Amino acid sequence: MAANQRRLAAIGNYQLSSITIGKGSFSKVMLANHIILNKSVALKVMSLCKIEDPYVKKNVQREASIMSKLHHPNVVALHEVCSTKDFFCLAMDFYSGGTLCDLVQDHPSGKLDEEQAKF
Repeated sequence: MAANQRRLAAIGNYQLSSITIGKGSFSKVMLANHIILNKSVALKVMSLCKIEDPYVKKNVQREASIMSKLHHPNVVALHEVCSTKDFFCLAMDFYSGGTLCDLVQDHPSGKLDEEQAKF
């Protein structure tokens, strides 16, 4: 980390850990802890200054809206949206054990059988 950069420590009621679960071109998914509830969450932190395309900026809020309507046992739930002038954050369920991509890649055949995929 450059000397002039500081690590974001907290957003709203969420204390960020140093663990990055995943990252993209303008966002990171960080392991965070809800300070009041003492509950671990996956916090997707989108840096708004890194988004130059107006269409992509519009879709940031659209992603939250769509996630709020999804209720399925195999889809992580959106719990809260936090927004500042610099960041847009989605607080979601945290499940340890890696990503779906990890599960498929680690499988000997490189794919899941039907029963495992249904679970």
